[in-house]
Amino acid sequence: MVLDEPTNDLDMDTLDLLQEILADFPGTLILISHDRDFLEHLTTNIIALEGDGKIMEVVGGYQDYLRQRKLEDSKNTKAVGKVATTVTPSQEKVPNKRTLTFKERIALEKLPQEIAELAQQCKILEAKLTNPQLYTQDKKLFKDLSQELVQLKASIDEKEMQWLLLDERAQDG
Repeated sequence: MVLDEPTNDLDMDTLDLLQEILADFPGTLILISHDRDFLEHLTTNIIALEGDGKIMEVVGGYQDYLRQRKLEDSKNTKAVGKVATTVTPSQEKVPNKRTLTFKERIALEKLPQEIAELAQQCKILEAKLTNPQLYTQDKKLFKDLSQELVQLKASIDEKEMQWLLLDERAQDG
């Protein structure tokens, strides 16, 4: 998919939605944009048209491009032209350790509510399982509820670990 300046004239909510949708896109994206934050969170490769026929290709996001450019141009002159980028799903993006991606920021905000909802579901299942007659009346239901409870607790553990890791990264930034 090729997008030329997809962020122009978008409000913040629409920009966030576009970024989220593109982050989940399974194919290759070619983005042409001046929006540095947008590029930083979506790109795995940068192809910068520097002017005078000079093209610089850098693996990574926009910050990686700036670092590489600074190394190559000790004068740190301003780039001319637009920045074209590609995102290929087979290439692993190395995120900046100090910033969270858009999806990670959303996850950090949503995970506590998801964990609370799962904990509430656990309480409901535990209450059902405390019924002393459930096992004798319906062994299959007892077994199914027990398995569901184990899965819910595993999901809570996974989401808590994810939240802790994201929160730690957010605190480092």
